[in-house]
Amino acid sequence: GIRAALNEVRKVYNSGPIVWVTLREEPVLYVNGRSHIIRSVDHPLKPVAIVGISGSRIAHIENKLKSEVLAESQHNGGNICVHRETANGNIDTLWEAVEEESVATLTEVFDEMNERGYGVHYVRHPIAQGVGPQPADFQQVFDLCLEFPHAPIIYNCQTGRGRSSIMMVISTIVKFYQFCQRDISIDVSLMNGDGAANSFKTILRLISLLPDGALHERRVAVLSELSDKIYSISAHVNALFKSPEVNVNALIRLRQYAYLICFSSFCEARMWSKTFKGSFTEWFELYPEAKTLLHNVVNQAKHHVATERIETPVGEDHEVALAVRRRRGNVLSSNMILRSQPKDQSTTQSQVTIPGVLA
Repeated sequence: GIRAALNEVRKVYNSGPIVWVTLREEPVLYVNGRSHIIRSVDHPLKPVAIVGISGSRIAHIENKLKSEVLAESQHNGGNICVHRETANGNIDTLWEAVEEESVATLTEVFDEMNERGYGVHYVRHPIAQGVGPQPADFQQVFDLCLEFPHAPIIYNCQTGRGRSSIMMVISTIVKFYQFCQRDISIDVSLMNGDGAANSFKTILRLISLLPDGALHERRVAVLSELSDKIYSISAHVNALFKSPEVNVNALIRLRQYAYLICFSSFCEARMWSKTFKGSFTEWFELYPEAKTLLHNVVNQAKHHVATERIETPVGEDHEVALAVRRRRGNVLSSNMILRSQPKDQSTTQSQVTIPGVLA
């Protein structure tokens, strides 16, 4: 699988390095050319992930796993017991003959690829499944794109969706600011389009806090579609919230989309306006309200799941609803209304406060 993927890339990119980033947070071992992972016998289909583990630590575990596999094969006369998932989802047990040369860690697999002349820069950067990339992970992608500006970057996780897809979007955002220049006419066209995730309170609050926040939301929506034709994070967010069984995963995906908008603003400050020189994590210190907003999305999950999505009231005038939805401001943005407050209730009426915006 790895060699086939590299061959496809080399068809169109025949010189220079290829960057391959493995996002899985579990050890992977190749036995007789086939990848194997560790699973519980009671839950053979459930990943055994180690949250927060580093790439170097996983590599150490893989080396230890290889030693244990070879030791077990010696004890069993050269065979090792493996379990294989069949096409219908069942788990079959079988014995395989192994030798030291037929067992390899991921690092050794990529070392072999380079011995064959593939020119791969291999990176082990685990991302927690169900949590997604955090600001430090965004920074890792930013640094990789600066170090290898013209190299294709391949991401792989367990399924090729979710973690891999959002990392592809992050790379696409960096490449956009690396190789494009600001075009006012394009920005105007983007602002005339519909926001992909503008029906969520978190997104609306966020774009009110960031310079050109609404524009960055539109850029992210377009770049997301360009980077991955199969998986759309904005469509995924909307689908999760429309599901009758909305859970905290919907909020995690929503926070990832919000991170992308922040990252677009960061990249513009770093590479276009050059008004900021620090890391993405440090950039958040300039916008503490945005940092708090994103932190609270999941921490207040029970409340947010029920109240996050903005629905058009039943029976509302279609023309009015359309006008409100098409708003393109940073504060008076899509689905936000400008409401007058009766004078006789000015001292008792409760106020809706947007963090960072003074009345």
